[in-house]
Amino acid sequence: MKYSYTCDLHGHSYYSDGKCSPEEISNIAFDIGISVIALTDHDITYGLDEFESSIKKLNENGKNIIGIPGIEVTTEVGHIILLFEDTKDAKEFSETVHIEQKNDLKTVIKNSSKYNKYIIIPHVEIPYIGSFSFESLAKFFKEFPKEMLHTGLEIINGESLTMPKFLLKKHKTLIHKNQQSGWNRNLFANSDHHSKHGIGVGVTEIKSEKEIKNAKDFIHLLKTSKGGVAKTQKILSKTELLTEYSYIISGVIRKKIFGRRARKNPL
Repeated sequence: MKYSYTCDLHGHSYYSDGKCSPEEISNIAFDIGISVIALTDHDITYGLDEFESSIKKLNENGKNIIGIPGIEVTTEVGHIILLFEDTKDAKEFSETVHIEQKNDLKTVIKNSSKYNKYIIIPHVEIPYIGSFSFESLAKFFKEFPKEMLHTGLEIINGESLTMPKFLLKKHKTLIHKNQQSGWNRNLFANSDHHSKHGIGVGVTEIKSEKEIKNAKDFIHLLKTSKGGVAKTQKILSKTELLTEYSYIISGVIRKKIFGRRARKNPL
């Protein structure tokens, strides 16, 4: 393959439960060698315009990086990441997403069906963080066979790398389960970052015969490629992990407050 891309497709800004601004995320991602970075705040897309502008600014300064607009939606089954080809589609879709309550998965899939997108199911079978179980994943693939064709699974989640091993027993069997069940979905490593320390913890190296120039090209690559190499770049220290978790907790509160204000005073 002629081109190789280092991707981190799961992370959060201070618009939901992260510490960094969208611009900081873009700059840090470029500085550590990430070539494709996604912003996937929980249930909102308020940071995507700033994210898009920061990516554009980096490229205008000769710093090549691709930004992917996305959202991580909370459903009654578990979290689901949707990656879009442009910010307009992501923002339009997000208008159908509930902020302060769990969304109905079937409705999420229906409302997103008209957009060119790629789905990633994050942190499968990792407890306490809104994850799909193997049973709910199998049901999802059975009910939505067309969506299954454009859905990947997150096998490495940066936030989980320092969790006690006994909590990750089922998650660690995801590769085997993916093959055994005949799903054969592409597998990803992502950071699920909430502070600067977490960006790029988990990445996926994806190769392409053609140069990828924008989000639309990249979504097409995800849909047509056989996946990439998922790997861990570093393990968070206890101090870094505590920083991540503190912003997850405080961010839940901030998101609810911001969500109420946004509903009352839409942009």
